[in-house]
Amino acid sequence: MPAVLRLLRRGLVVAALVAAGAGIGVFGAAALREDGSKASARTAPLPAAVPPSIDYSPRAARGNRLQRPGTSVVAQAKGRSLPVFERPGRTRGRIFARRIDGQKLPLAVLVRGRSHPRGWVPIMLPGRARRPEAWVRRADVVLSANDFRARVELHRHRLLVWHRGKLIARAKIGVGQAVTPTPTGRYYVTDLLRPKDPTGLYGPYAFGLSAYSPVLTDFAGGNGQLGIHGTNEPQALGTDVSRGCVRVANSVITRLARTLPLGTPVTIVRRTPQPPHRKRRAAPRPPASWLTPPSLA
Repeated sequence: MPAVLRLLRRGLVVAALVAAGAGIGVFGAAALREDGSKASARTAPLPAAVPPSIDYSPRAARGNRLQRPGTSVVAQAKGRSLPVFERPGRTRGRIFARRIDGQKLPLAVLVRGRSHPRGWVPIMLPGRARRPEAWVRRADVVLSANDFRARVELHRHRLLVWHRGKLIARAKIGVGQAVTPTPTGRYYVTDLLRPKDPTGLYGPYAFGLSAYSPVLTDFAGGNGQLGIHGTNEPQALGTDVSRGCVRVANSVITRLARTLPLGTPVTIVRRTPQPPHRKRRAAPRPPASWLTPPSLA
């Protein structure tokens, strides 16, 4: 597995992307075991790190890295809470940053799309919101570009990671069982926690996702938040083994923790997307001169 990930570049470490109402989840102050019991070891959040602030105005976006395929944008709140709007000008509510083990975690969300009204930013809320699409004021957030993205392929039990459109990592994974499936859809990384026991159930690191279990709404004190984490059962990788989380080898999660930036998009699919079928074109006929025998004169 280390050979597969040797191309991973050391990058920014994710720490905390959580909306209010997300609750403790599976990566709260008390780590939760997938057998339903509480783990004795507590988790500690890692320091926050985000890419440099960028100009997200339409004028600046033309011709810059925001137009590059595979680049996403993350909005980090300037304060400890963030007003959220149903649409520009219509209030929807407020989301709050949370605290774990006495440490304040930053509040950030994934930006959707590239076009937006002046002074507003469209975002995706984490959690089980019926309408995850919302808006925030541009003045309330700092925007950062992210060139990483990941895809989880459930039927192949594998995780793929790209950087600037180039595949840099491929890893075997364990996914949800039939009765507690891993949901499909487009999500993003919300947390990065480091368990006190690196040899425990979650391994040395655990990413929280904006995805939640479709069947477990109240699990062992949490609310069913799913994630990508290490494992103490590497022999189970490549099978449907979890309560919905994605398990990877400890060597893999360690490299990902040092590489994936804040808010990395994670797409979970049932089957690998197939490229559109293209009909084979008939070979062009050669010029008529090729068919005419040369003169024998």
